Amino acid sequence: MDLTIIIPFYNGHKTIKYLVNSLPADFPIIIIDDVSDVPLKKLELLQPKTLRIIRAKTKAYFSGAVNLGIQRCDTDVLVINQDVVFKSYNFFKLLNDNYKHYAMIGERIAGTHPAWPRGYIHGTLMYMSREAIQNVGLLNETDYPLWGSTCEWQLRAARKGYKVLSIRNPAGFKHLRKGLGSSIKSILKKEPDKKDLFIRTPPAVSVVVSCYNYGRYLPDLVNSFLGGTTSIGKLSAQTFQSFEIVLVDDCSTDDSFEIAQSLADPWKGIHAIQTPKNGGTPVANNIGVEFAHGKYIAIMNGDDMRSSESLERLYRAQLANPHSFIYDDVMLFGKNGIHKKAWRMPEFDFDALIYKNQIHAGIMFPKTAWIEVDGYPEVMRHGREDWAFNIALGLSGYCGVHVKHPGYLYRREGQNRTLKNTTPRWHEQFSRAIQNLFPLAYTGVRPMDCCGGGRSVNISKRSNNPKARKQAQITGSSGMTILEYLGGNHGTVAFFGPFTGVPYKFNVKSNKRNVDNRDLETDAGTGLLQLFENKRQVFQVAQLKPGKPSEDALVAHVTEHADEKATEDVATEVALMQIPLDDLTVVKGIGKSTARVLNDAGYVSVQNVAKISSEEILADQVGWTEEKAAKIIESAQRTIAKFA
Repeated sequence: MDLTIIIPFYNGHKTIKYLVNSLPADFPIIIIDDVSDVPLKKLELLQPKTLRIIRAKTKAYFSGAVNLGIQRCDTDVLVINQDVVFKSYNFFKLLNDNYKHYAMIGERIAGTHPAWPRGYIHGTLMYMSREAIQNVGLLNETDYPLWGSTCEWQLRAARKGYKVLSIRNPAGFKHLRKGLGSSIKSILKKEPDKKDLFIRTPPAVSVVVSCYNYGRYLPDLVNSFLGGTTSIGKLSAQTFQSFEIVLVDDCSTDDSFEIAQSLADPWKGIHAIQTPKNGGTPVANNIGVEFAHGKYIAIMNGDDMRSSESLERLYRAQLANPHSFIYDDVMLFGKNGIHKKAWRMPEFDFDALIYKNQIHAGIMFPKTAWIEVDGYPEVMRHGREDWAFNIALGLSGYCGVHVKHPGYLYRREGQNRTLKNTTPRWHEQFSRAIQNLFPLAYTGVRPMDCCGGGRSVNISKRSNNPKARKQAQITGSSGMTILEYLGGNHGTVAFFGPFTGVPYKFNVKSNKRNVDNRDLETDAGTGLLQLFENKRQVFQVAQLKPGKPSEDALVAHVTEHADEKATEDVATEVALMQIPLDDLTVVKGIGKSTARVLNDAGYVSVQNVAKISSEEILADQVGWTEEKAAKIIESAQRTIAKFA
């Protein structure tokens, strides 16, 4: 057996001689002095041994010290912590009998970790074959300098097909518990700002994959992470391997769960679970995130893939922006391979996001953020749960960071629900549901520094020269009243509900909106109907006889309640929006300057002017002659009669 023993060393001068003297003389020994306070120069040996002491130039910690030792030899290696001794050579006999069959042999970690199968090995006693080192690589000293690197290396080795032999309490092997184990505490005291870096435990990222009848695509997805053949050719493994994959089947009606189970392998960090019942993507995502063991979550759709370096790009951006979520650009692919042109995502803009979903679903975020916003809104089971979740993150201060690289591979073969639900009618339903979930976002509330400047969302001005349209009356769902805009094509009109804060936007194309009855009338007299009655008078309420609810009413009802069966209990009240005569210049004889004078006096609509009881009052308020005031009032009254 061609073997070199590597001992990472730091300030263990009192115990290191016991370890070295307990080792067999058959194998060369390399001690890597990791910049100890007092350099290790020589040892008192009981018998001659091939020993080299190499002092690192800069602090390398455990992983860096081991890597330095591996690079200073060309044999298999046995890594041993400085705080142990051998009472017998039983382990070396076991090693000699098995080293040809295993890439890694060593002491099993005491206890279990939920992300690993029983049998993972830690660096106290760890054999690594040279062949495996050449194919798997060195320890990940960047992400795991002091803790967890051996488990991450074993995860990578398993994904390369290598086998591991773990031993619980190897015979003749004893921990002194005085060397490196105690030095971890001293290192943390010296560098407390690196505590998170030093005590990380893999996997760092949990890739949560929701799947409903997409089992045929799951091998592609898994191979885009582990490396292998896919429908668009062979893909390299992810350059960042500290991840697990959680396949969540949403009670598929085909064999998707069986396919997921066939792909599951805890040694490779692949898990397959199933939802209790079909609940849509938000439910599957939430169950997957709850199961996940990683500090960060990367979301995937079951039919998509990722390019080989994309997960690392997201992870590095996440580390640099811990209180954010991360997204990248998209590359479309289909039966004919990858499209040449990338789908570029816009820079994060919360004020734009609340009106349009501008980010794909495959984002990365801290698991703590998911906990803080209470997960994906499960009322969005029919789609756009990612849109709702991104808004929730933004409202909690987790704003988006854009990685400008097309790393998310988006399958476009006609089967994707997101591509199907893009009609104006679907968009209207999703927008309404989003507004009901986050009413404060549409009032300009920004309880964070990164998402918008705390400004109110723009409200479109009322147009002039409106034209009357035939009043179409439809019934509303329980607790809601459907308002219909009857004005002409003059842009968008928006009103904010005084109770819920929800913006109700109307235009010719989207002329029907469900309005919460709590916004219509309030005890304080600030309801929409009360407001319009007092100041604008653009609404009136009519009572209709109970009848079969219209299709539009049912669509709105289903969207608000996320229940396709809840079509009963339909209200009979309907509000009709008439012509918004808010622009005084529609009145003959009133120009912009006259309108400004009237506005300054408190008259903001044609109705206000038409209801002035005496020309003397108006003349006195604005300094006009009574004759001019009378003409203005009469002209306003004629305008009202014209549109009545």
